[in-house]
Amino acid sequence: MMRLRRTSVIVMLTLLASAATAYAECAWVLWQQQAEIAPGGSVSSSDWTWLTAEATSTEAECRQASARFDTSLGPKDADGYSTVTSKGKKVRVRNVCLPDGTDPRGPKGK
Repeated sequence: MMRLRRTSVIVMLTLLASAATAYAECAWVLWQQQAEIAPGGSVSSSDWTWLTAEATSTEAECRQASARFDTSLGPKDADGYSTVTSKGKKVRVRNVCLPDGTDPRGPKGK
């Protein structure tokens, strides 16, 4: 009887741990990629920066947040970027929803 209870407790704890892990994996982050447009109209690949804009619980919520940001940014070009003017400078911007833990900037160095 004692062995059955211990097994039940272990199974219950395992299920709780896996549920917590699954929940953590469901978090989404809205990233914003942006770069200043040079006077000639070009953007250097080294000029791109990634900023976190918002964190959500689900992908659907992240896409809704992205749509809200897109509305304020204005029309997109064929590549999905909007061009906005900030402090007298033109900037290309796009929103990207990624699962929490996915960093579009690449691996971090040690």
